[in-house]
Amino acid sequence: TLYKGQIYFLSENKNILTSLDASTGKPIFTRTRINGLDTIYSSIGAAADKIYVTGRSGTTVVMKAGPEPDVLSTNELGE
Repeated sequence: TLYKGQIYFLSENKNILTSLDASTGKPIFTRTRINGLDTIYSSIGAAADKIYVTGRSGTTVVMKAGPEPDVLSTNELGE
């Protein structure tokens, strides 16, 4: 996902998040584990300065967009 100059992506379908600067390709943060998630098959969402990652079990982690992957909330949505 490209959002506000950063590219966010996962390592395969695991809960490992990396972000690169979209203009230079340099890492902003690398291989950061998203606690509370297991296998991920959905795309990363972004809106309102937040990044949304949903695991296969229905848990969604909301993080602040930017240079640090700060978790704002973890929401259990069920299957």
